[in-house]
Amino acid sequence: MTSPRPQMLHTSPTPKSTSGTSQ
Repeated sequence: MTSPRPQMLHTSPTPKSTSGTSQ
């Protein structure tokens, strides 16, 4: 919960709208 990025970024391919680190 301390991380600025959502934990969903690890499993679900979140769009670049969130952060763009999981590209």
